[in-house]
Amino acid sequence: MPDANSEKPKDYSSSREKHLDWIEKVIERMSNNSSSMKRMCLLVAGAAIGLWSQRRSPEVLYGAIGITTAFWTLDAFYLRLERRFRLLFDEVRQESASTPPDYRMKPPVLHDRRKTPFKWLLWCFLSGCSVTVFPLYAVLVVILFVLVFRSQVLACPTL
Repeated sequence: MPDANSEKPKDYSSSREKHLDWIEKVIERMSNNSSSMKRMCLLVAGAAIGLWSQRRSPEVLYGAIGITTAFWTLDAFYLRLERRFRLLFDEVRQESASTPPDYRMKPPVLHDRRKTPFKWLLWCFLSGCSVTVFPLYAVLVVILFVLVFRSQVLACPTL
């Protein structure tokens, strides 16, 4: 006769799968936001270059450089947040099936900006220099600066 105190531990694997599914959907949303930033930035930069070709005004390009930098920052933010949610996914995945899930959706803090502001800024900067983010935005900013230089050289009277 089985002892009443020796019950089989509950299996929370289906609940854990549900929790992992939620985290996965958040990661997917972050990834979609990142690709939206890239598409929108290309659209705005292309429109600015088209407007510049009509007016030859460097102010349009300065605005495009500012907007490109803002998109770069947002894209780096989404990438950093996506990485933090991947860490949360890993933590939840490695938990025991016999413990009930806590359904936390707050990703781990990598560097507390109040305690270590330099590490936090460095982490933000490195997110912006990622292989998936840096090439597109750096090339766009360089192209826009070349066009600014070209428009200012063309605007100077020849001797």
